[in-house]
Amino acid sequence: MNPIELRTYKLQIEHSDGLTTNDIIDEILVHGNFPDELVPPVIEALRAGKYIHYNSICDILLSTKSKDLYQFVKTKKRLSNWDLVRLLSAGYPDPEIESKLCKVLYKCFKDNTDFLRSEIVEAMGKHGTKESMEILEVIEYELDPIIQVRKIEITAQPEPEAEIKLTNLKQHLPVLELKCMVTFFEKVRKAKANIYKRIKISKTNESSSVQIVQEPSLSETKHSLTETTVIDKLIDSGESDRLEFKSTLRWNLHTNSKDPKIEHATLKSIVAFLNTEGGTLLIGVEDNGNVLGIQEDNFKTEDKYQLHFVNIVNERIGKEYATLIKGYLQRVENKQVFRVECSKSPTPVFLTTKGQDDFFIRTGPSTVQLNSKETYEYIQKHFSK
Repeated sequence: MNPIELRTYKLQIEHSDGLTTNDIIDEILVHGNFPDELVPPVIEALRAGKYIHYNSICDILLSTKSKDLYQFVKTKKRLSNWDLVRLLSAGYPDPEIESKLCKVLYKCFKDNTDFLRSEIVEAMGKHGTKESMEILEVIEYELDPIIQVRKIEITAQPEPEAEIKLTNLKQHLPVLELKCMVTFFEKVRKAKANIYKRIKISKTNESSSVQIVQEPSLSETKHSLTETTVIDKLIDSGESDRLEFKSTLRWNLHTNSKDPKIEHATLKSIVAFLNTEGGTLLIGVEDNGNVLGIQEDNFKTEDKYQLHFVNIVNERIGKEYATLIKGYLQRVENKQVFRVECSKSPTPVFLTTKGQDDFFIRTGPSTVQLNSKETYEYIQKHFSK
C-alpha cells in the first residue's frame, strides 16, 4: 500500500462514523496484511466507541501482532473465547491467551455439545506449550475411565443407523455421545503428541531410546484449576494394578546407603507393568502417599539421576524395550518426583540379575515373580493372542 493510500485510509478511519468504521477496515483487510501505520487510528476509533467487529480486530492482530491493540481490546474485554482460540491457533505471542483457554477447556471438556472444546484442543496442538500439555494430560486422565464405563453401559445397545429417526433418537443417544467423547479423546491425544514433537521436550540418551521428559511443574498451575492435577490424583488414588509408589530409586532410607535390593525392586515393578497391562511408577513417593522427592537418592544433579535410570534399564531390562518406558520429572509439593510410564509390551520382558532372567507380572497392587512353568503358561496365554 502506497503512502497516499495509507493517508487516505487513516483519514477515513479518523472521520468515520460508528457504522462505517468496520466497513473501511474490512476494505483494507481485503488488500492483505494490515499496515502497522493504521493501528493507532484503529485504537483511537475503538476508544471513541466506534464499532469494529471482533473478527476484524482479530484479523488486524494476526496481521500486525500489535501489542498496543491487543492490550486495549484485552482490557476492554472485546475478545471472546472463540477469538482467543483463533489467536492461539495462529500463534499470537501472548501466554495469557493459552492460560485462559486452559481454564476454559477444563470447564467444558466433558460437554459433548460444546464445539469450542475441539477448537481449543486443535489450537493447542498447533501452538500450545507445556501448559497446554499439562491440561491435556489432566483431561486425558479424567476422560479415559468415563469412556470405559460408558462402553460397558452401552455394550448391549445397537449401533446407530445411518439415518436416525426422531422417534428412536433417544435410545441411540448414549452410543452417539460415546462416539463424540471418543473422537474428542483422540483429538486430545493427537494435540499432546504434536506438542511433544514441536517443542522437542524429549531428550534421548545416545545409547538408548528411553525418553526422559522434562514435564511442566504441576504445582505452578494446580491452584488455577478447579480440581487437582494428574499426579495429585494418582497419589490420592493409591497403589493398584496400574500404579505403584517407590520411596527411592536406589537408596535404603533405613541404612542411609545405596542398596542394590532397592534398585532391583524398582526394576521388578517396571518389568511387571510391561508384562501385564502397563502402568505408572512414582519414585519419590512413600506407600502412604507422602511425597519424599528424588533428593533422597542423593544424586548430585537431576541429569545424573536420569542417566542412572536410563543405564540400569538398558543393562537389566534391555534397550529393545526402552521405547516402552518414559520417565518424567514432575514437581509436587516443591519436591521433584520421577514418574515412569510403562506401556504394555507386545513380547515377554525379563529382568536380568547376575546372569539369570526372571519374569514378573502385576497381580492387583503387587509385583509377583513366576516360576518356569507359570512363566511358560502366562506367555502362551498373554502374548499368543
